[in-house]
Amino acid sequence: LPKTLKTQASPLPLLMCLQLNIAEAQSQGDTEKLQVLMHMSTVINEELEKKVSRTKALLNKLLRIEDENIRDNILRHHLTPQEVGSGAPDLDGEDGDGAKLMAALVTPARLAPAIDEVVKAVDRNLVAALGRESEDRFETLDRIRGVAIHARAVIGDVYGQEEMNQFSADLTPAFNTLMIHKQARAAQAASEASADGEKKEDSKDAPTSEK
Repeated sequence: LPKTLKTQASPLPLLMCLQLNIAEAQSQGDTEKLQVLMHMSTVINEELEKKVSRTKALLNKLLRIEDENIRDNILRHHLTPQEVGSGAPDLDGEDGDGAKLMAALVTPARLAPAIDEVVKAVDRNLVAALGRESEDRFETLDRIRGVAIHARAVIGDVYGQEEMNQFSADLTPAFNTLMIHKQARAAQAASEASADGEKKEDSKDAPTSEK
């Protein structure tokens, strides 16, 4: 596995595919396969934490967490600026005006392009492995979008409306394919519902045979 990871520009697509296989093994009740896949996931994550940037490591962690409260805590920990020092002393050697130097572990400006990169890499791998129309492809993209939506809400709380809107604008193109698919599915569902309604109306209006 470590050798395989070295050949990958980003290990996140491999992790997302692995998560799909883990979910499949769980649904099938294949304990042996599940244990092997979980071991692979552990090894990959250990290697990932050693080598990738803080932002990509954060995304990897968020995509593995189902509990929204835990995810929220992790997002706030990384996105909220923390005090890292105080202002420089003035020319007389006195302390500065007391202004504190603040910095976040991960900034919205770094998180947005990292998510965009993950979406592109994951989608490219899923299309190659599963095909363009695979529902697993769109479910995986929707999972990443869910993380982005959660991050957007935290950014709004921490930085305000303007920064939140910028984050959304930066990521809108990344999920364009997914949103087109969702709109097509919604239109299809509405059309089918309308057709079912018309059939029911026709059956009500149809004359009944007399005995």
